[in-house]
Amino acid sequence: MTTDTPIINRETQHERVHLALKYILGLIPTGATSLFPLLAKEFPHKRESIYAHTVYVKNILRVLEYAPVLRTQILGLVIDRIIQVDVEIQVELEELEDSDTEVAYDFDTADDDDGISDESDSDSDDDSDSGSDSDGTPVAVLDIKEMTKKLDGMLFLVFSYLEGYINSCRHLPTQNGRMPAPVEELFLVLLQIFMNTILQTFKSRHTQFIIFYMVSLSPQFSDYFLGALGTKILDKSQPEVIRVSAAAYMSSFVSRAKYLDIRQVLMVIDMLGNFVLELVAQVDTGSNVLPDADRYAVFYAVVQALMYIFCFRWRVLEIRSSKDDFDTAGMIVGSMDSPDVNSSRRVGRQWHSGLNSLQRVVTSRLNPLKMCSSNVVKQFARISQSLDFMYIYPILEQNKKIYIPRHAARPDSDMLGAGSGGNRNGAGASGSGSPAVGGQLPHELETFFPFDPYRLHRSAPFMQGIYQEWESEDEDEDDEDEDEYDEDEDVEYEYEEDDDEELQDIGRHSGSMNSEGEDDEGEDDDEAEMNKSIMSMSISPSPAHFLVQGITGRK
Repeated sequence: MTTDTPIINRETQHERVHLALKYILGLIPTGATSLFPLLAKEFPHKRESIYAHTVYVKNILRVLEYAPVLRTQILGLVIDRIIQVDVEIQVELEELEDSDTEVAYDFDTADDDDGISDESDSDSDDDSDSGSDSDGTPVAVLDIKEMTKKLDGMLFLVFSYLEGYINSCRHLPTQNGRMPAPVEELFLVLLQIFMNTILQTFKSRHTQFIIFYMVSLSPQFSDYFLGALGTKILDKSQPEVIRVSAAAYMSSFVSRAKYLDIRQVLMVIDMLGNFVLELVAQVDTGSNVLPDADRYAVFYAVVQALMYIFCFRWRVLEIRSSKDDFDTAGMIVGSMDSPDVNSSRRVGRQWHSGLNSLQRVVTSRLNPLKMCSSNVVKQFARISQSLDFMYIYPILEQNKKIYIPRHAARPDSDMLGAGSGGNRNGAGASGSGSPAVGGQLPHELETFFPFDPYRLHRSAPFMQGIYQEWESEDEDEDDEDEDEYDEDEDVEYEYEEDDDEELQDIGRHSGSMNSEGEDDEGEDDDEAEMNKSIMSMSISPSPAHFLVQGITGRK
């Protein structure tokens, strides 16, 4: 027996479910309490299809239209699931790179128009399972590609929700230039989620850009965000892993957020500089003081943050010869080394007084130039010499003769991966949160800059206009005679984005690495290797700047 029952498409089914839920919640105001556990229970597993994830995220965010009381819980759930996929990609990429295979990368995920509403996406995951060779390696490659598209699609939906909600509040009244109250409430919700989840997850690659986007809406949000990170860094009751992570987030944020004003950059430099100076004054009191990445982990993380920020923001930190600069920036310091008398451009450079801490710190017995990431140190050495800010190559040469053995972490240490159990607060509980191996800490501080370039295709447009790409210092020198510094335009420090070819040559300028009479060819090799690892001044060890497209056997 046949029936004439019409076929109902998925969109109509979803709309009817939302109408039913809205009606039920209207009858039972407390029903939201029972609804959320069901929503969390039915959330697709991270290994399910792109279609399953994007459709579910799209509809669970739709629930917030008629159940705003669940906003904190639902956004927290969605971000938690997104970060699981995000970290999983990093883990699988690192496993591939550690294997005996050669990996080719490309982060373009634009296989279709949007990767969200096409139900055929659900079949693409199944097809990927059938494309394996006898060793099964291509399956892993395709799986990473599918997971990256999944991550991109979910982040696109979250960004779209935030944009739509913000636009819907534009007409609301505001006071003293603040954002409308509902937008401020949404920001505080996301800030809480960031502090409780994202900050405590090592190797998250893209999820943190949710807060990066939200903070861009208001200078007040930037102050809140920087204040929250600064509080974590200075709070000695916090586990060291959280304080180190907060320092990484602060340095990467200040370097990459195009919307920060000079006041905020200088505030961060002063805070971090005072912190390291106070610690050096307390600790560096005798010849028995030795570098220790375990005991002084936060100190090294903050010094590394200062060097990283300097590489990106030296144009803001340099004080030009104007009376207004003295009035607005406070005390200044001159060039920290003798200027090049043959270079008229370099004579008379003056720097914000907060940078004065670096000279004292890098020459201390704690020897941060030995303990911090070698890529950060090399780039800082190049730029600081080029600008006559500081000359540190003699220290680097001396450090080559210093051997600091690896050692077991203290039993009570909360440093990244200390001991065998990670850390007490659960950061990196998925197994990806520890850079240490076998309970040992490397002598060099693990590098992690969470706002490295955003490479997801679909959601990338949300970063346009707010993200600072790397710009080499020699490019600024070329334009210095044409473009005079305008104090009235220092609220938003604008840069031009470099193309891909220029980004491969970051920080190149004559004389940097040859100052000690070293071999030119050897230094060129070192420079090429450093530029390769930096990847557009992106010095995080995470390999997910790219997506695995295919692999070939190592020759």
